[in-house]
Amino acid sequence: MSIFNLFAKKESYVGVDIGGGAIKVVELRNEKGRAVLETYGVIEQAMDKGTLIDHPDVLRNLLSTVMRNARVKSKKVMTALPSPLVFTAILNLTGLSEADAKTPEKLAAAIQWEAKKIVPLPLEEMVLDWKLIKMEEKGPQTETLSTQEGQGGAVKVKGKQMNVQVLLIGAAKVVVKKYMDVFKSLGYELIDLDVESSALSRALLPSDSSTVMVVDIGATDAYISIVKNHIALFERTVNFGGNAISKGFAENLKIDINQADQFKVDLTYSNNPDRFKWLGIMKDEMKMVVNEIRYCINLFAQDSVVGNEVEKIMLTGGVALMPGFAEYLEKQLNTKVLIGDPWVNLVYPEVLKPLVDEIGSRFGIAIGLALWAIKNQK
Repeated sequence: MSIFNLFAKKESYVGVDIGGGAIKVVELRNEKGRAVLETYGVIEQAMDKGTLIDHPDVLRNLLSTVMRNARVKSKKVMTALPSPLVFTAILNLTGLSEADAKTPEKLAAAIQWEAKKIVPLPLEEMVLDWKLIKMEEKGPQTETLSTQEGQGGAVKVKGKQMNVQVLLIGAAKVVVKKYMDVFKSLGYELIDLDVESSALSRALLPSDSSTVMVVDIGATDAYISIVKNHIALFERTVNFGGNAISKGFAENLKIDINQADQFKVDLTYSNNPDRFKWLGIMKDEMKMVVNEIRYCINLFAQDSVVGNEVEKIMLTGGVALMPGFAEYLEKQLNTKVLIGDPWVNLVYPEVLKPLVDEIGSRFGIAIGLALWAIKNQK
């Protein structure tokens, strides 16, 4: 789901995932309907305060470095707004006439009318987008309010009543401008902005129509979204990430933070039988994660608007690869837990397979962004 509708000519596109303390880039091209990998790269930077977008000079330097080191060729890029900076809500428009519901301009006007009642800022200070979830008849033919051409206002006409449900997405214009300014200053064209949950589900669930909880664990936070048909029906941010695990290792094992980071990496890619002991070391943090996920599942099921059962959980992010984590969650939650593979639908040299397996789901957002761009090019 995009905030703008700007497209470019056929060529390769770069998905840029700007996280709390890392930038991941993936360049893809469309070759006979298949997404072909051109290059990818990652650069990390620990932040003492705030995230990268809060420090434009640092962000520019890192972005320039990772693009150069990865030998990115395209100047057409797409990025995503972090979930905490995006306002989302599900709107239920009831009793619309069939004509209004199926006329894009009139439906947009109805959405905007409802949006101004709930968005946190005046409409003129926000960029808004929306996506249709469902449209259905409310009941038999009856009199409804309609804004017909040539009429001075709303009039009653006979016709079908429609219920329309849409996902509303909004972001402050000042935030959007920050991203645009950074890319423009480096000579890149920001062709579109996405939201992280949509980009991630596009990469992980290309043709899955089931109700899936996606748990994306980054450096500082875990983003939980429940998606169906690439539409995020529920989102929540949890203060838990890879940094918390490193800190826990440092405190429990009496080592410094750099050693803890390396210990975490060694655990992830080791076959040592003791590699599962980290779950015991981090038992308090693991309990917190389980409780948060369970709370989200129950809250979603009780929602009268979109309530449904989560059919499975998909993990992504570096922590998802840590030994035993998926199995631990599956046992505690009694729900199928999978580790997402955003590379599964990409074409890339076989020689890269071991490396792709190692970096796994960390590039999910960047891949989802590039996939949107190459599939919506003109």
